[in-house]
Parts: sequence; structure tokens; C-alpha cells
Amino acid sequence: MESGTHREPEDAEHAGITLKFLTENDLNRLFETHLEIVQTLPHPHLLRPDTKEFMAAHITQRGRTLGAFAGDRLVGYTVLSFPMRDADNLGSSAGLSTDEQLRVAHFDGSGIIKQYRGRHIHRFMNEIRTRYAACTGYTHLMATCSPMNFYSLKSLMAAGFQVIDFIVKYGGMDRLVVYRNLLRPFFGHEGNATHHVGIRDCGALKAAIDEKRLGLALGEKHGETTIVFTEANTARNL
Repeated sequence: MESGTHREPEDAEHAGITLKFLTENDLNRLFETHLEIVQTLPHPHLLRPDTKEFMAAHITQRGRTLGAFAGDRLVGYTVLSFPMRDADNLGSSAGLSTDEQLRVAHFDGSGIIKQYRGRHIHRFMNEIRTRYAACTGYTHLMATCSPMNFYSLKSLMAAGFQVIDFIVKYGGMDRLVVYRNLLRPFFGHEGNATHHVGIRDCGALKAAIDEKRLGLALGEKHGETTIVFTEANTARNL
């Protein structure tokens, strides 16, 4: 995995897509792809705009970046970040000790250009990020996600993440914080999650978090997409 290309997925949805970790030689087209993705989003808060310096640091220094290629064209990317003792470490949202925060890996910026969305490439890249984090000793996986970004949230929750916090970050953007512990997975069954909160109702999302509820799944109620939370004061097993 460290050295380069993951084999092409065999199912039709991924036909022709090759995943590989990027190198410094890919920086310019990575940044160009990022800008293209940002410019085609229906709302500016769906994805945090990143600098070229951020992307350079996450190719080999502060993390790794996985690219999705259609032939020679970079059509998507996803970042795995190792924040260590940096101030942006999300471990405090999970109540992790200072030592445990050293084992936090962030599922950071990620995007697919418009023509290639809907093929579950992001979900497949999440599998690679999870395996890479586990192989390198990072057992606390965390990410932020806009409540408006249904597809990203769906992909993260399908990868085993729980909604544990709601914060305002990146210069005023509403963000859900999601978490997965690779060593102590939460065994609560989705059938025990009955408290529906609309994904665009930020006040109700904050209230659910304050009541120590865990968001376990996406649902629907009265025609509205929801996050389905557990009962209040659920033991999080973080």
C-alpha cells in the first residue's frame, strides 16, 4: 500500500478507476482538481477550500493523500491526516487523553469531480484510509462533515463512524464531528436508535449532542432526511 497503486475494483461502478497514493509530482494537478471540485459545489460550505500548502503537507509529511485516476486524469482525492499534538486534533471532541490523541487520524479533505460522482469511489477510498491508519498504528479515526453534505455523511457512517459532536469550524462552517474507534467498536444496534433529527436542523443536532446521544444512522421522517440518534446519555465506549 505504501508504494503505490491499489488494484482496480472489480465491480462495474469502479471500472477504469485506479487508486494510488500521490507524490510531490502530483501536487499541481491535485490542487487543480480540488479547485475544480470546490467551484462546482452547490453550496460553498459543503467542502472546506484548502491551500496548496495544506495539500503539499499531506502528501508525505503530515499525512497521506490517495488519488483516484481515470486513465491519467486525477478525478478525485482523499486525505488522511495525522494531527499528533497540533491544535486542530479532534480528539478532544471524543474526550481522549493527551496520549490517546497521538493515535488520532483525521479523514480530512476529500472530493470527486462532478462527472464521476455517484460511483461510490469515496466509499472505496474510505476503506483504504481505514486500512492505512490501522497498519500505521492510528486507532482513533475522526472527521468533520457538513450537515448539508449528505453523500459524504452517508459514506462516513457506512464506514462505521458515529456522530459525536457539533462544532463551528473553518471560519464559520457548521460541522458534525464523527468518530470510529478501531479497537473498541460501538456495538449499539441501529434498532436502538429512534431519535430522529433533521440533518439541516442545527439547533436540534446540537441539542442531541448535549444530551449525550450518538448518531448511528441516516434515516427519514416526514419526508426529511435525518440522523437517527440513540437514547440520551448513551455510553459511548470511546
